[in-house]
Amino acid sequence: MTPSGEHSSIMGQTPHGIPSIIPPCAVPATR
Repeated sequence: MTPSGEHSSIMGQTPHGIPSIIPPCAVPATR
């Protein structure tokens, strides 16, 4: 995944295409 993809999760969407309700800092942990 590109860093841009991880940052997109802040907008409410994860690289997986699933709306993220979790903090951006928790996104790398979910992968």
